Amino acid sequence: MHALIFQSALEKSASPETFPSHPVYLFRLENREVEKLTKEIRNAAKNKKNAKLKAFKKSLRDMLLKLKGVETHYERKEHLLFPYLERQGFMGPSKVMWGKDNEVRDLFKAALADLERVNTDEELQAYVKKALDPLLEEIEGMIFKEENILFPIAIEKLSAEDWVNI
Repeated sequence: MHALIFQSALEKSASPETFPSHPVYLFRLENREVEKLTKEIRNAAKNKKNAKLKAFKKSLRDMLLKLKGVETHYERKEHLLFPYLERQGFMGPSKVMWGKDNEVRDLFKAALADLERVNTDEELQAYVKKALDPLLEEIEGMIFKEENILFPIAIEKLSAEDWVNI
């Protein structure tokens, strides 16, 4: 009888990954911060207007270096989450996403190097299309894949003990 009384409340209770100490909660929180940075960079590139190129390049470089912190997120995902999924025999996301993470790393290197070679507003516009937009699109695409594929699969496949270890 007591179980029936509390059943509705229990069914509505938060799932473990919504608790602040759960790794998925933390990964999602990091993704929200990454989204803020990608939006800030997009807005800066779109609204450059009359800013002096040298100052703008420095500001953009600083924002990119801050966004480059996403690599720590990727490393933790690769070294903490992927091994547990692989132990469950689930190899697909690990292989594909690790490869995509490496693509983002390469795009960062190229974006930072290419930015140094920008000397005119026209070159900046070309840089945004050729280097910056692809980088931001890949990062945003990874967030989508994590949130809609990786995290739901991990929540389904991994045990409470796995999450404690992670």
